[in-house]
Amino acid sequence: MLEIKKTTVTNEAFMETENAKYNVIYTIESQMLRTVTASIITTQMVEVPDAEGNTVQQPQEMEIGQLILEDSTFKTYSLPYSDKLPAYVGDFIKIINEIVKPTPEVVE
Repeated sequence: MLEIKKTTVTNEAFMETENAKYNVIYTIESQMLRTVTASIITTQMVEVPDAEGNTVQQPQEMEIGQLILEDSTFKTYSLPYSDKLPAYVGDFIKIINEIVKPTPEVVE
């Protein structure tokens, strides 16, 4: 008989705040949160060529880095320092709290 040693579930989610958009992937292993990765997406002005060969400013969504929680250790990946860093970390904490908050049981 096949014996299940552990169960791992990976979820993908999305959250938008006033600071940024976040693509979130998190893993729950044996009912414990193991990893959370939030890719931070912001709108930035970039120069693009127009039909006449000139450059114009145009808004474009770009991933600027990631915030990661892995086995209770906080990490960043390719995230440059900016004045918005505390806001991104605050949003990340809200994301983690949203993931771990208990869900009400459905009573039938």
